[in-house]
Amino acid sequence: MITYEKYISVLDDLRIDRGLTVEELCEGIISPRSYYRYLNKTSVITIDILDQLINRLNLNLGNVAIYGIHFKSEDAGVTRFIFRVHNKSYHDIKPIYERVLKLNLSNRVAELCLNTFIYKYQKDVNEITADEYREKLLLIYEEVKDLHKKDIRIVLIYISLIEIGENVISYAEIADLILEIDFRVESMYYFFALDRALRLSVKANVSNMEKYRRFLKHAKMIFDYFYIRNIMMNYSLYIAYEKYKTNEYYNEDLYKHLTNAIGIYGKPLINEIFYNVGEVFKINAKDFLVKETKKQIERSYIKLI
Repeated sequence: MITYEKYISVLDDLRIDRGLTVEELCEGIISPRSYYRYLNKTSVITIDILDQLINRLNLNLGNVAIYGIHFKSEDAGVTRFIFRVHNKSYHDIKPIYERVLKLNLSNRVAELCLNTFIYKYQKDVNEITADEYREKLLLIYEEVKDLHKKDIRIVLIYISLIEIGENVISYAEIADLILEIDFRVESMYYFFALDRALRLSVKANVSNMEKYRRFLKHAKMIFDYFYIRNIMMNYSLYIAYEKYKTNEYYNEDLYKHLTNAIGIYGKPLINEIFYNVGEVFKINAKDFLVKETKKQIERSYIKLI
């Protein structure tokens, strides 16, 4: 049975913050006695029950997960660190990084997955070279290559290898694996894998649009479930790419992606985003942004008069 017992304590923090009693939260869903059993870990909560309780607080699972990552003091820091590296949000990552370096995880696959993010961070901040990063990933690959691939953490390791040009698995295989794995198991890892796989698909200029559409439709369902602004910014890019490949009007979606990127990221990452957009869409991204902004201003002016 797929369970979400690790989220129940986060949910209880949010219940208290909202000023609800246990009785008010549970009314019509479960008994308060059952709730306390879940909270005390004498029973395990299922996704269906958790979903109903979260909805009672007018939240979604993504809100609960993000709260747990950033504010729960007992969090070991792993998901928090991976979240920051995934988004290249490094401005205050040092204490989290130092904390995860000291961890000894009992699950070897989890440890190897964490290491890929540690090495990526070290490469991004120039603690190690790109060649050293590649060597470290290839050593990890030697450990996981014979393991069952239907583990989202192993999928993330394979994605890291594809990103550096190691064609140990195809984009199509990655997409199929992600579609087959239940997103409720290690949901945040699944979320990161899905976003990175789509980013790879765009960068690699995939041609199988039928599979891409299927993958994108699945992503929309997950992204709506775990609403995070910078991921939805990426979703605008993925939609724009689909329209670009099928000769549809994509300017509005691409414009949304670029303007949100400016609002979220620092200059180094913005420059990287602009470069990648230029390569994929065969445009000058800065010129495109200026042109589309002028159009937006003109439209606003016309509406005013």
